[in-house]
Amino acid sequence: MQPELLQYVSESVASSFFSGPVVLQPSVAPSVVPISALPSAPGLIPPAESSNDAGHITALPTRNKRERDWKGFEEEQKRIRLEVFDPMLDAFNTGDFDQMSSLIHSACHHDVKITMPQCISYQGVTPILVLWGLLHETYPDAMTKILEKRISSIVSSTCRPIQRVEYVYKLQGTGITHKPAMESFTHIMDDIGHYKVMSHDEVISVISRHMATIPPHSCDDHTSTFIVETVLTFDNDNKIIEWSYDILACC
Repeated sequence: MQPELLQYVSESVASSFFSGPVVLQPSVAPSVVPISALPSAPGLIPPAESSNDAGHITALPTRNKRERDWKGFEEEQKRIRLEVFDPMLDAFNTGDFDQMSSLIHSACHHDVKITMPQCISYQGVTPILVLWGLLHETYPDAMTKILEKRISSIVSSTCRPIQRVEYVYKLQGTGITHKPAMESFTHIMDDIGHYKVMSHDEVISVISRHMATIPPHSCDDHTSTFIVETVLTFDNDNKIIEWSYDILACC
């Protein structure tokens, strides 16, 4: 062994020998941080907790409480969906098509699908505005009244539950032309295209031009009564993704 290395080892051993036994410092227990003090992701609600004086967690939400919270959330979702159509019909009854148009835009997904037994299906908010605009122009004094509404759930092709609300309502009014509103609807949609996006003012302009080409009634006014079923299907954000319109009876 080289002299320099031997001297270093000797000094190290001697230092350890005379310095006495090595005293180990006690470890410090990590502090416990309650869940409520931790940052949470946006939209997430931290679970309720109880703690003792030392800040340790002693209880988490019970299964019954979680079930009650989820049931309350589901009931609120049902309430929102059951009531989404009512203000639209209220606006229609007062003749405020501007307000109804705004409500339809707000409630519907931009790619909403509208289906009717009398014709093919359409995509987008524009066909819905055209339909209700025509009813507003063809039956200026029309009034609606909800007769029944119910909520149901279906299972999609991806096994996800989808909720829909079925409305049955009466629409009664005096028509100003012989041409049925549904026939006018089909003609207008054929003219503007099935996927054209139009503003509220453009829809009103197209309907007005169409109504100007239809001769008015040549006989006494006749009040018509329709029983209509509308089915609204919602996504998880409570947006209408499908709007079904079907005339059940007419007299």
